[in-house]
Amino acid sequence: MKNINKLSLLTDETVTWEEATDKISNKDELEVFIARNIHNQFGSFKDFFNDYVAKNNLDLPTIMKKSNIDKGYFYNILNGDRQPKRDKILCLCIGAGMDVAHINRGLRLGHFSRFDPKNERDLRIKYAVMSGDSNVMNINIMLEKEGLEILK
Repeated sequence: MKNINKLSLLTDETVTWEEATDKISNKDELEVFIARNIHNQFGSFKDFFNDYVAKNNLDLPTIMKKSNIDKGYFYNILNGDRQPKRDKILCLCIGAGMDVAHINRGLRLGHFSRFDPKNERDLRIKYAVMSGDSNVMNINIMLEKEGLEILK
């Protein structure tokens, strides 16, 4: 039973790589981790996002609306024609209804910092996501009320 729990931990997307690799205790577990994570890792934010949308059977027009991103720019990101900035990644991930762990993974794949616990704006966005808000307009209204820069 313990072995099954370890293997599921190794494939859980919300667990950090360091946490997962700290749990590897034999060669079989190492091989499973490498096969599922090293050989299958995403090369870009676009690949990660498109995979998330497909696995969760999400509707792109709904994500676009919730993300508050115009149609042309939205599809340019999804096609890989544009490299999104940090705020756009946040908008897309929030609009797709991702949790904090998945958003942090998307930020990392986009080569940006994760939510910063010392940054008020990041904390307020993170709290909104944890509270179940997946609409960027709602989050922007909250940010504006707090005198913070909105997501653009």
